Amino acid sequence: MARGFPHSLAMYGLGTSRGGRKYSARIRFRTHFMRTFHQAVSVWLLKSTSGRIAILSGETGELVSDFRNCADGAGTNVLFSMCGQYLIDGTWRGRLSVRRADSGAREFVMDFPAETISAVHRCAEGERWIVAHGRTPATDHEPPPPSYFSLWQWPFRRGHYKSFEFGFPFIADNSVAPDGQFIAVVHGAPANSLSVIDLTSGACVGSVETQAGGSGGALAWSPDGRQIASVQDGVVRLYNFPGLAPLNEVILEYPSDVAFSPKDSSLAIGSWTMGWLKNGARTV
Repeated sequence: MARGFPHSLAMYGLGTSRGGRKYSARIRFRTHFMRTFHQAVSVWLLKSTSGRIAILSGETGELVSDFRNCADGAGTNVLFSMCGQYLIDGTWRGRLSVRRADSGAREFVMDFPAETISAVHRCAEGERWIVAHGRTPATDHEPPPPSYFSLWQWPFRRGHYKSFEFGFPFIADNSVAPDGQFIAVVHGAPANSLSVIDLTSGACVGSVETQAGGSGGALAWSPDGRQIASVQDGVVRLYNFPGLAPLNEVILEYPSDVAFSPKDSSLAIGSWTMGWLKNGARTV
């Protein structure tokens, strides 16, 4: 398990009840960052909130590559392709990119004028990708047009995607189910609604009221697709799926992120002051 700090990344082993620290990697990112791990090549992929991308060794935490691409500007999360040879990310200026992991050279670029790219999702098998798009309002006095999602097949090709419009103008966060069939969306102004959309039919298959708060309303699906974790105001709530019946909750100040272990029922919860590892009904 990894925990991000403003200028470092701490790795924790989960083999013991409290998970001893394995190492702490120092990297001079000016702000908090997003990270993802690729098990096949044992590296951490990092992206700062200013847009800079770097790769660290998963064994030692040493810097492997630094793309020094701050000119790209802030943007979405960054993900590996299933083969580990490419990186996929987007920017808030509306640019979607595929880069080589060994050099940072772009293999694919597509710009979406007057839009932002707010998230990139890889479905479990790695052949389908879902990109979240936001639209810029015409003036400062008007609400933005509804956001939408685009479905891509790997490898990306310009113009070869399918768009999905759900009528949500304000999307705080979104997360795709492991099988790629459903997408969970936190939306509204304030963001007090959690809805799940069937990406095949476009139908809303469930909706529940939430408490806007936390850091953007982060969402996560369990590996089996039967639970959804939602960061809210002072609490992280778990919902059953289908149905969205509440299952459990963890109350804490300033919750910021949540993630399921890909291997078991463990749930990692982060706040601005601490981190939790919840194993089923037991918090460790």
